[in-house]
Amino acid sequence: MPGDKVIVIAEPCRVAYMNEASDSLVAEGLSSAPVDPCPGACRC
Repeated sequence: MPGDKVIVIAEPCRVAYMNEASDSLVAEGLSSAPVDPCPGACRC
């Protein structure tokens, strides 16, 4: 829907999913952790 925030995981690896879960909490204002656009263990 217009205005929705969507996180897309391009590479199905565990670290990417965990990273995007953390980034989702930041996007919702529920965490003050830094947003990491590319987790170190996965290739961007």
